[in-house]
Amino acid sequence: MLVSGVVDGLVAGHLSAEPVRRWIERGMAVPLALGPYLVILAILASFSNRRRLCAGFLVPVLASAVVLHLMKWAVGRGRPLLGQGAYHFRPFSGAEYCDAFPSGHAMAAGVIALLLGIYFPRARWVFYLLAALIGLERIIHDWHFPSDVLAGFALAGLIVFGSRRWLGTAFYQKDGLPVPGLGEDVGPGGRPPPSGDPARTTQTTSSRPLT
Repeated sequence: MLVSGVVDGLVAGHLSAEPVRRWIERGMAVPLALGPYLVILAILASFSNRRRLCAGFLVPVLASAVVLHLMKWAVGRGRPLLGQGAYHFRPFSGAEYCDAFPSGHAMAAGVIALLLGIYFPRARWVFYLLAALIGLERIIHDWHFPSDVLAGFALAGLIVFGSRRWLGTAFYQKDGLPVPGLGEDVGPGGRPPPSGDPARTTQTTSSRPLT
């Protein structure tokens, strides 16, 4: 315990020092922001139609980022923490803390939740609930007014379903990828063998119940 206390003190003291802490925060900002998107892309890349799925994911994500920053700059709504009320606006100024509308966290959470709900519909309400909790957190901590959060969710819905309509459902439907050992026939290259393949015939025959 004594050794661990000394080590913890040295490491914590070094990492929390102003120059080091600032360098770490700047270096980790981008990886932490991109982390959820990279994880989802990695999951989508495991399906056989990975190119269409990844394109269908990136289009609404990038479109939402463009719309978000343009609207924040154009509206210039003050955040609640400024104490200026809900009608404090400085449009086209880029002033600090005047970028409340719409909520970027709510919009990003809404886009991710809706896309995951399309890919994995059985769990969609879990994704929606998590997105709602993120929006609630932004209100509780005075980063946004409720209308900022609702606008973020609404824009997320428009962008996701607009992208789906524009690209087509083929960019959002997963093609199954057979996995060995789970009752699926797998031929060369990870694909199911043709109907006349001995592997399929043997497995089909052996799986029939005895009469």
